[in-house]
Amino acid sequence: MQTVAPLITALISLSLAVSILIRDRRDRVYRRYAIFAAVVSVVFFCMFFYVMTRQPFWRYGVMLGALLVAPASLQVYHLALRRYKPATGPWFRTLLIAAVIQGV
Repeated sequence: MQTVAPLITALISLSLAVSILIRDRRDRVYRRYAIFAAVVSVVFFCMFFYVMTRQPFWRYGVMLGALLVAPASLQVYHLALRRYKPATGPWFRTLLIAAVIQGV
């Protein structure tokens, strides 16, 4: 079951990306989320093929994809927060500063 889990995750993520693109292709938040889901799908496809074949090429695909996950997710969250403007509590700035410090 261990080798099938990344494949199932990749297929679910890919189907999520395709369904979001089908829903509304013109909306920027949907497009960015579809890109994010596609990047996650690529990471898990590479992980599945690496587990199955042990070829170093797939390991580099996992590493490259993992480097792209964070920027893609930040773009999605940035657009969503800018559009919906959720109410933030007094701890928001403190948590934001802590997240920036942790990323450095």
